[in-house]
Amino acid sequence: MTGPDDTIYTKIDQPYSDDELREIVGVHGIERLTNPIRKQLEYAAGYYLFEWEAERPAEVGEGWLYPPRKVRRAAYEKVAKKARELRDALEAPGFQRAFKHRFPEEKETWPEFDLEQLEVLAQAAERAATKVRKTGADPRVARRNFIKRLVPVFEAVTEEKAARWHDPIATKDTGLFLEFVEKCLRPLTSAGADSGLDDDVRRALKEMSPAERS
Repeated sequence: MTGPDDTIYTKIDQPYSDDELREIVGVHGIERLTNPIRKQLEYAAGYYLFEWEAERPAEVGEGWLYPPRKVRRAAYEKVAKKARELRDALEAPGFQRAFKHRFPEEKETWPEFDLEQLEVLAQAAERAATKVRKTGADPRVARRNFIKRLVPVFEAVTEEKAARWHDPIATKDTGLFLEFVEKCLRPLTSAGADSGLDDDVRRALKEMSPAERS
């Protein structure tokens, strides 16, 4: 039986099917994807899936599979606290002897604890807690990061500058790069992935430095 975690990591390993890649290449101005460019595209897609899946809000029915940052950080901190409490208790003179005397039925099953490893566990949990940012990436930020990673791919295969322009008649942004982003993004997300995409493209291009485009 496979769960959501198995599905998402399988998708990260191979984010695009051959048919999806052919559709991406079908964008006007792109004739083919060389192997290095294809790897660069799939790297960007895999990284996007990882960021998006790690930071998005849980959907109905997913429960604990995707806890928010606050919950993850609190869980790590609790592990560190409990590991140190157990280490301190085990180090107290006579603790184990008193415990086995009070609970003789547990004597045979009482585990052997490595005090140094309990401290290693506590430190590892603390490091994990510090890596869970209090604020930061969310699905929209992950999408803008993905757009930035697509810029050098697009410019390599089209030899054109990644840009967007506003269509006053249709009152929306358009352009070859926006179409390319849409094609690359659609296989990775659920319905409604295009919502606010033109604004994310605008912001991503504005935030990029010249070095990031190379």
